[in-house]
Amino acid sequence: MINPSDTGQDSVVDISVGPGHPATTGHTGRGVIVAVIDSGIHVDHPHVGGIAGGIAFEQHGESHDDYTDRLGHGTAVTAAIREKAPDAEIYAIKVFGRRLSTSTGVLVRAIDWATGIGAR
Repeated sequence: MINPSDTGQDSVVDISVGPGHPATTGHTGRGVIVAVIDSGIHVDHPHVGGIAGGIAFEQHGESHDDYTDRLGHGTAVTAAIREKAPDAEIYAIKVFGRRLSTSTGVLVRAIDWATGIGAR
């Protein structure tokens, strides 16, 4: 199982980019496909502004289209992305259910799906 809160894993404290990076030069994300592999997305949240679609992967191999976020983490991540890239095409890929842990197999399926829709 993979758990993002494991103490043995590195955490991101600060993400910053230098001058000249697209994020600092007025780019809006138009033409960029973003796959948020997380706890899903609450599409009606005012800071999300809608998404292009998504999928949910379950531990036992099933997949379905209920990618509603019940933990809030994926929605918060999406809101941060939307703030910096308001015109990006965003997809929800739900890999976390009621807790922030999943299997390697689920992550592999999620990454395969993301690359299949053109996310990079």
